[in-house]
Amino acid sequence: IGPVYLNPGEAVVRKFLLYAGPNETGKISMLSQKMTTALSFGFFGGISKILLQGLRFFYRIVGNYGIAIILLTLVINCILFPFTRKSLKSIKEMQVVQPEVERIRKQYKDNPQKLNKEIMALYKEHKVNPLGGCLPMIFQMPIFVALYQALIRTVELKGANFLWIKDLSEPDRAFRLPATLPLLGDYINILPLLMIGS
Repeated sequence: IGPVYLNPGEAVVRKFLLYAGPNETGKISMLSQKMTTALSFGFFGGISKILLQGLRFFYRIVGNYGIAIILLTLVINCILFPFTRKSLKSIKEMQVVQPEVERIRKQYKDNPQKLNKEIMALYKEHKVNPLGGCLPMIFQMPIFVALYQALIRTVELKGANFLWIKDLSEPDRAFRLPATLPLLGDYINILPLLMIGS
């Protein structure tokens, strides 16, 4: 706002709009469209807001945020499937030429220039891109980071239940352990174990 200089007998009146409540974009936008810019969804905020709209869309259809998150994730995975497929195909191709790469490394271990030249020739012969497994993932990372940011910042998940989870805004905490364990803490959380298993 900056400093205000008043002469004797002068007055200045300023009006402020304050909001104290949950970060619900709907309620905040009803007060003022400008106030919604105060909501931060992280570096990929634009993508997070789109994903949040998708989450709310699925919630209106199914009436459960847990199922809405699963449906949103399935849609995202279907959209990103071509990138995932390309990445997996490239990884598979790299595995096929890996024995030959190891043979070349042993043969030219004392000559780094010849080693690099031979490996690049091998990749060219088999039409393998060594970065093909990584590059598609780079395009996907902003979307998954934005989804994470959207889910941790949305107030709608507070108190929403799904299966054994009583509050989707917190860890699932299925079972309390008799003692605190390193890396696990006080509770067994089933969802991370299912994710690791899958």
